[in-house]
Amino acid sequence: MIPPWVTTLSIVLGLSAEHVHAALREALRQELVERVDETYRFVHDRVRESAYSLIPEGQRPPAHLRIGRLLVKHTPPEKQEENIFDIVHQLNRGVALIDSLDERKQLAELNLIAGRRAKASAAYASACVYLSAGMALLDESEWTSRYALAFSLRLERAECEFLTGGLDTTDRLIVELVRRGASTIDLSAAYHIKVLLHILRSEYSQAVASALDCLRLFGVDLPAHPTWDQVQAEYELVWRNLNGRPIEELIDLPLMTDPELQAAMRLLSALSDAAYNTDLNLFCLQQCLTVNLSVRNGMSGGSAHAFSYFGLVLGPVFHRYIDGYRFGKLACDLVEKHGFFAYRAKVQFPMALLAIWTQPIEAAVAVNEAVHRTAIETGDLTYACYSAVQSVAYALLRNDSLEVMWRESETALEFARRAKFRDVADGIVSQQRFIATMQGRTASLSTFSGAGFDEAAFEAQFAGDRMAAMICAHRAGAPTGPTAGQGFRRSWVRPARGSGWSALAPGSSTSASPEMTTTPRTVHSVLSSTRDRLERSSVTATMA
Repeated sequence: MIPPWVTTLSIVLGLSAEHVHAALREALRQELVERVDETYRFVHDRVRESAYSLIPEGQRPPAHLRIGRLLVKHTPPEKQEENIFDIVHQLNRGVALIDSLDERKQLAELNLIAGRRAKASAAYASACVYLSAGMALLDESEWTSRYALAFSLRLERAECEFLTGGLDTTDRLIVELVRRGASTIDLSAAYHIKVLLHILRSEYSQAVASALDCLRLFGVDLPAHPTWDQVQAEYELVWRNLNGRPIEELIDLPLMTDPELQAAMRLLSALSDAAYNTDLNLFCLQQCLTVNLSVRNGMSGGSAHAFSYFGLVLGPVFHRYIDGYRFGKLACDLVEKHGFFAYRAKVQFPMALLAIWTQPIEAAVAVNEAVHRTAIETGDLTYACYSAVQSVAYALLRNDSLEVMWRESETALEFARRAKFRDVADGIVSQQRFIATMQGRTASLSTFSGAGFDEAAFEAQFAGDRMAAMICAHRAGAPTGPTAGQGFRRSWVRPARGSGWSALAPGSSTSASPEMTTTPRTVHSVLSSTRDRLERSSVTATMA
């Protein structure tokens, strides 16, 4: 069998395989190329670059175009995607010489295939290059004659720009996609990215408004601030729909087949994180509603996400911790059974929190580590950041040494800042200041300030639409502020004086700031457990 690369050279050079070998013999003798496993390659990139420089610049575009056209002509359709990068690499370098509208459209389609394949390999920057090249090949008229191609190129690029930190470009593309979207399904895809962008920018109210606006196109009308009676009614409907069936049997329900309902489920999934940070009632109502839609209409990736968050709600809100864990386990099993891999990190993240209530801490740590790996592999930037901040929280819960906690926080903070997720980054900074205080590296026990950190200036950033859980966790751990009375940290170090903690406990009658009433009590559970562990540690004894 002739190796594929020999076939390619034969096509390009117009030579037989035997003549290709003969042509390379002298280059092989002079050690300009080497033969490895039936193939040849340049011995170094500089050799390749030198060889390329011998071609006059004016001859390069025509040569690339000729090679690209030959590759397109001689590549069977079923092999085209396999060889897409070689084909597009050549044609894009000769694109200025392409005058035919049909050929330009064909190259735009090839760039879309290349962009999607690069995206699937997590090569998001490369995907942006291909998708941008494809967009440049189409003009305004293509929105009428080739709508699907024009929309897909922009949608895929918006997702990849988001994943590489090109947030302004993402914003511009979303505006165009929302304006041009010709169907509810297309609009929901654009709104999905829009919601994620709002969340990354800490614009939670805008994220909720965008999601709810789009959901209404599918006949799903949710209030931004539902009453508890509305939540309770939807919650009771969950158990009526189950009708006595064991939670585990839901895995046997059929898959959802309605494409519009699938699109709505994906948007409901994106709404979860924004709702969590704006209104507890909305968060609970949304999970109950999504579970009910799934039980009635079949399973989707959004169903698995809803089951996991519904499990998270069941414990602290409805006091059904074991059932909560069972729903979380169901969600994980659904992902594996149906291949909902894009939702794996989203499902695993609540599962780690559920494990805190029902499993040893090591189980939660292991799941959170899996969340981070999976989120990076699947391009789930939001949950990669969430798992980063949780890694520090779990280090606290596990009673790791302060030095280990600090190193964990440094890694997490670098990741969050690269992702431009401000709220997560600030949450990690808050964790670092607590660790620094426990190490005796702040000005005093009663302040986070010190070593160039100004606590008052840091807290001044919390005005506006910031992450409620982050602010709650910071103020729970800070020595001053409106939520902790005598100071939560003093109660850790000197438990006998610990009147501050009572102000943070679930169900406390002590006045609390608004963000503490809009966030599920997961934060309080984690912090309470952390306090108990640290009180038993030598760290507390040393600082007392």
